[in-house]
Amino acid sequence: MQNRPQNVFIRVEGSTDTIFNGQVQSQGHKVTTKSGQTHNCDGTNCGRNPEPGNTPTASLDTAASKGKFTFDGKWYDSLGDFYINEIKGEIATGKDAWHIFVNGQYLLVGGGQYQTKANDHILWAYAKSQPKPLSLKLDVLSDARAEHETLFSVRNWETQDPVDSATVAWVADGVTRKVTTDKYGLARVKFEKGGKSTVRAEKAECIRSDTLTVNVAGK
Repeated sequence: MQNRPQNVFIRVEGSTDTIFNGQVQSQGHKVTTKSGQTHNCDGTNCGRNPEPGNTPTASLDTAASKGKFTFDGKWYDSLGDFYINEIKGEIATGKDAWHIFVNGQYLLVGGGQYQTKANDHILWAYAKSQPKPLSLKLDVLSDARAEHETLFSVRNWETQDPVDSATVAWVADGVTRKVTTDKYGLARVKFEKGGKSTVRAEKAECIRSDTLTVNVAGK
């Protein structure tokens, strides 16, 4: 794998809000943190990969520069990787930690060891350490028209299993409106008027979904 810049999508979810959500162009490179100094984050440490490439930690560093937020992490020689313990002031406590997903799959290796591919979706999320956190995936299943029901689904991003009792929320005229998913993970939303509307899903003890921008047709 040649270590060329690649476009990836990265989202950083804090405990209460989204810290960053967007596309960055990143490649494997040296990363510097206050607690861990400067080390390679290109996936080659400890022989994990034969050639350098982009990683979730390198992407986080790129996003931090673009989004003007800070992060910190301790370096462990035995792992050849940083343990990211703080992003924008939210510090891992043992009970809570920063977790990494790539394309919905929970990473079992460090963020400086796994090599990403172009257009991968990377999620860094602050959540309880145990059990493994569940990340929500929100999809729109039908055309959106004002005064008609629009069908959304909420699933476990990793397993694709439906998630019931999740809250699907959107804003209309400055007011947040909400509906709840049924046992099949489905929610029926009725937009009052046409235009663009942002929708997202949340549930206690879960990582909130990405925010969808839905184009609602007029009556």
